[in-house]
Amino acid sequence: MPCDIGYKSYSRVRIPTPQPQKFKSKAKAPKVDAELMARLGQDDPQFVEWMNELDIAPLLSAALERALSQTAGDGVGFSIAGNGDLVAKAEYKSDRGKKKIEKAVAAVSARWQMEVLGVIAELLDFSVVIAAGGSSFTLEGEKENETGVHEYIRIVNDPGGASIRFEHYRSPEALRKDKDKFLALAQKLGVKIALIDSEEGGQPIPQGTVHRHFLPEKE
Repeated sequence: MPCDIGYKSYSRVRIPTPQPQKFKSKAKAPKVDAELMARLGQDDPQFVEWMNELDIAPLLSAALERALSQTAGDGVGFSIAGNGDLVAKAEYKSDRGKKKIEKAVAAVSARWQMEVLGVIAELLDFSVVIAAGGSSFTLEGEKENETGVHEYIRIVNDPGGASIRFEHYRSPEALRKDKDKFLALAQKLGVKIALIDSEEGGQPIPQGTVHRHFLPEKE
């Protein structure tokens, strides 16, 4: 990865990590972009109807459970508020204790955000693997289908920058639909992905091409 099979899209993006204040996240889920929803309404009105009715609280809670299974909370209590905010509560008695809590909250918040993106990819039928290295995260997803070429998503988020790559699509239209659905669901679940620049290209997939089963083993 990357390779020259099918149509692909690569975007540099900005994915700001949630910054809880007083150990409580104040961020509100942004409204889904109207232009994006209009395109989706034309392409797949059933998806728009489903997304509008989607209850995000269980999805955010599931992402939090996954994050806490991979990241130490260090005595901080985490939960999801009714409006989708990540809430972190803890007590401290010294500056040293406060710094320890802040470090734990930042680590869980970053992992939770990546797990939310993983849940979104799963909603679009991708199998997902998330790898962490220090403050960097890489998500890879593979969508199995009846063809010999499986679609692929890769998200990298680290202090040096973030990017989202979609690959192995059989047509530009299928690529755009999946990309639009992913970005719309991200907004619905409160992840603020800001596109900086994008590159798209590719070519038709030759008949008989086989390219699949390329996810790394889960941690």
